[in-house]
Amino acid sequence: MTIILKAKGLHEVILKAPERDEEKDNKAQELIVTRVEESILTYLMTCKTACEMWSKLNTIFESQSECSVHLNQQKFFNLKFEPPMAKFIAVVEEIVNRLRVQKEEMPEKMVIAKILMSLPDTYKHFLSAWESVTPEKQTLQSLTARLLIEEERVLGREVSFCGAR
Repeated sequence: MTIILKAKGLHEVILKAPERDEEKDNKAQELIVTRVEESILTYLMTCKTACEMWSKLNTIFESQSECSVHLNQQKFFNLKFEPPMAKFIAVVEEIVNRLRVQKEEMPEKMVIAKILMSLPDTYKHFLSAWESVTPEKQTLQSLTARLLIEEERVLGREVSFCGAR
């Protein structure tokens, strides 16, 4: 939301209520109202300015932040593999990014371990191959690339490397 407001030149409207530019304030209010979940709108109905709305949103989400961190951690640890591989990894990364935003760092090695532990039995041979990779090459980026190729193999598709088959 902050990025959108900055891009539209409206970020300063949510930071200070005095010197109210009504046109900018109305645009900022519209952006906020059209992008929050419906359940949050009831909290914003009494707000008269974008600054008030922003302040109310901060109050709501700061009070939920500890609970939210816990919920995101639960989602991370309880996540089960569901194909396709790219979507599964994207879901893992999305949860990790939400935790980072909440100032909860998730070490890359833990993210890699989570992904590997979530793989179905059809990937058992992949795990052995992964363990033989040198530690400095065991990155999330490398794992993702290798798993996407492995998924193609598991699904019985021919994998193409740089146009060669």
